[in-house]
Amino acid sequence: MESLRKNLPVLLVIIACLSFGASIPAQAQNPQKPDGPAVRLNLIVTDQSNHSLDEVRQEDVQIIESKVPQTLSVFQKDERPVDYVIALDTSGSFKDMLGTALDAARMVLDGNRQGDETLLVSFISSDKINTVSDFTSDKSKLIDSLKRFKPGMGQSAVIDAIYVAVKAAAEHNAADSTVRRAVI
Repeated sequence: MESLRKNLPVLLVIIACLSFGASIPAQAQNPQKPDGPAVRLNLIVTDQSNHSLDEVRQEDVQIIESKVPQTLSVFQKDERPVDYVIALDTSGSFKDMLGTALDAARMVLDGNRQGDETLLVSFISSDKINTVSDFTSDKSKLIDSLKRFKPGMGQSAVIDAIYVAVKAAAEHNAADSTVRRAVI
């Protein structure tokens, strides 16, 4: 548990990289069946150090199915906006790591692009899960809201907070299928 606490800020950044990394939708068709259905693949490409790569060329990607190379008919970077929730533990057990977690959250927010919307949630215990900032694309408002995260006393409620965060992300702009969703 102590190891997890020490590495949590790093895990938050890794999760963010996975959420916002080079997601590349591609369609692969089986050359044996030119009239076969197209398949959409979403890729996150990492290097040997497990860092996400933003620039990937089509010729660098090979799709092989049952030992048969497949043809990529479309290859493009996924530039759709992201609606996401950052949920931060502000319970007493996390107080020594809160500053580092807030720095990681600030880095994630700095990477927001036009159209991305973020909700900030703090949690101390099951009865103390609070929205710090509603969904917004205003980076300065979001970064300023990070100042309102203060440690408090209570039993950490990670599972409850994740439930609240996932529900909020799923419900925000639910009818818009062009938006990606994530929870950090």
